[in-house]
Amino acid sequence: LHELERGGLRTDDERLPIDLSASTTGIRLSFGAEETFAPGDDQPTTHLDRALVRIADVVRNYPFEIVIEGHSDAGFGANARFGRPESLALARAAAAAAVMTRSGKLDPE
Repeated sequence: LHELERGGLRTDDERLPIDLSASTTGIRLSFGAEETFAPGDDQPTTHLDRALVRIADVVRNYPFEIVIEGHSDAGFGANARFGRPESLALARAAAAAAVMTRSGKLDPE
């Protein structure tokens, strides 16, 4: 947790509120839903994109598995791209992973 805070992503980051906590399986980072994706969209906001690149830069130094979980909107409404909440959540998780690997900071494997 301290390494992530020193790396420039703090829990009081005014641009992107996050919750950093330790768990029995590792570290959990949670972002506020309002700041991460537009409703019904799977493209990360600029703030989330920057945060994910910074996180990738820190965690690449550790030989741990990274699990990315997506979420759907609280008031999810089916549309042509996402017929179910799970499909939006999966697309958001994939988009977050793509940002972290596209930056060259993390190996996709």
